[in-house]
Amino acid sequence: FGIAPCTLDPNFFAEVNELMIITPPLTAATPLE
Repeated sequence: FGIAPCTLDPNFFAEVNELMIITPPLTAATPLE
């Protein structure tokens, strides 16, 4: 998830961001506020 191509849509990126927030392991690996 750290690597996101410029071709990604804002909506898709938002969904991925939500998944990262929902998943504790991912949030622990990549602390985002």
